[in-house]
Order: sequence, then C-alpha cells, then structure tokens
Amino acid sequence: MLSVPSSTLRYEDFESAVSEYEYTLTQGDNVHGRIFDCSSRGALVDIGAKAAAWLPAEEFSTRPVDSPSEYFAPDTEMEFVITSKEDINGQLGLSVRRLEHQKCWDRVVQLQAEDVPVTVEVIAVNRGGCLVTVEGLRGFIPQSHSGNIVINESEVGRKVRHVPLPAVKAALRENEFSYENRIPDPR
Repeated sequence: MLSVPSSTLRYEDFESAVSEYEYTLTQGDNVHGRIFDCSSRGALVDIGAKAAAWLPAEEFSTRPVDSPSEYFAPDTEMEFVITSKEDINGQLGLSVRRLEHQKCWDRVVQLQAEDVPVTVEVIAVNRGGCLVTVEGLRGFIPQSHSGNIVINESEVGRKVRHVPLPAVKAALRENEFSYENRIPDPR
C-alpha cells in the first residue's frame, strides 16, 4: 500500500495506487451494490464503478411496482445484473428483474426434476387453454393438457394445485413456458 504524506501526494502516486484496484465490469456480470437515490423513474446504485449505475423502474422486479420510489429504501444493498455497456458518461444499466427470472427458472427446473405437483395461478383463459403463473413465470397450459383445471372465466385469479411438470417446453429468453402433460406414444 502506498504511504505518502498528503502534503506531498502527487497525481501520479494517486493514479498508481488506484490502478491496483481497477476491475472491469461487463454486461451479464452479477454485482453487489447499494441504492442511494430512488425516484419514480428508477434508482441510482453505487457498485464501485467510476459512475453510479442506473436501475430503471421497469427492472425493479418481475412483479409490477406501484410506487418505485417506495420500493427500495435508501441504502438498500443487494445483487444486480449488469444489462448494458457503459454509456458516454461511464454509467452502466442494471436489473433485478433478470436475476429474479433466473431464480424462477432454476426453481421450475428443480420442480420438474423432483416430479412434484405445483401450484399455478390462472391469469387468463381462452378457447385453447389457460395462461398461468408458476414460480413467477408466465406459461400456457393447452386445454388438452389442463388436467384438473376447468378452462372457463371462473378460474381466473384462482390458485390451483396442478400435476407435476413432466414436460415443460421452456423458452428462457422470453421467460415463458408451455406445459405438456401427455404421455408420449410408444410407437
């Protein structure tokens, strides 16, 4: 560690000392940070970079946030994922929503591997089946695979214990899945 009396500290000495601690932050990295300012548009986060990072309100959570400025208290510390490269001012974009989505997918994969029943919430129905949420992910269950879910408007908003997830066709990029409960034909 550099030990120089403050009266004789030169810029070059300071730059040399700081360069030992420089690191690169890239898109997709998980980082720990502290929210120090929050408004209805988003939050400023200290992640140890040269400029504060920006967390847009739409990236706060997988669930809708009614009052973004009340969602995070000042000095909240948590994990974020970097979603963009530095802009002209050196500011990075962040997301909590993407981390939550990854945790949701990990949980769905675990439930599928354990072959346990899941609770789904019916959010909409149509002629072909119903839209549901499972572990925070939105999915579609075709009517032909609906099992114990009656496909009609009275089901909307209801939580239903459903059969295990034997065949979940997942599209991680879209954060949606399609449920299939048919037994494959052995022919």
